[in-house]
Amino acid sequence: MGRAKIAMKYIQKGKSRKLSYNQRINGLKSKISEFSKSGAKACLIVYNDDDNFGAMTWPEDPTTVNSMLQEYEHQKIETPPKIFDVKDYFENKKDIAQAAIIKVRKDILKNKYPTWHPNFNQMEEKNLISFITSIEEKIQVCNGKISMLKDMQQNDTNFLQNTPHMQIMVQENVTIPQMQQQIHAPMKSIDDIQAENVTIPQ
Repeated sequence: MGRAKIAMKYIQKGKSRKLSYNQRINGLKSKISEFSKSGAKACLIVYNDDDNFGAMTWPEDPTTVNSMLQEYEHQKIETPPKIFDVKDYFENKKDIAQAAIIKVRKDILKNKYPTWHPNFNQMEEKNLISFITSIEEKIQVCNGKISMLKDMQQNDTNFLQNTPHMQIMVQENVTIPQMQQQIHAPMKSIDDIQAENVTIPQ
């Protein structure tokens, strides 16, 4: 079973309070001294209610205490501690998941499109050279087709860009109303055309 809780309350008697204070201080000094033996820099500052004695420090050398305090303040200003909150937690999980997805995709591509076939290990040198030559020829053919398609696409683009600038050539003596009349004039029937061609005898 655990130890029973001790009720914390202010010690009314001055003599008992000072005795308890000295016991607690000696206990803290002992603990921090043991802690500093591990190589860590430790400092203890305790203020007593009696101002005549001032603050109690460990180590007792004021120069050492001031040096440790200045070093602490300097580190606190230069490199504030990183607070790892919930947002950082999920960002870390997200990065891990993305790295796993990328690795799986690479493995899939490696299995689907292997860069080296086991049969290549059994091929002779002349067969490998012939195979490489065939691959290079196919690459050149593909590059030629790609270049031809690019030229065709560029020609189509130039044609479309120049089409809006094409002008319709019209006669200089034809005015806009005459053009509209010619465009919107109704079609004549064959009888009307024949009647126009009949000459009336004098």
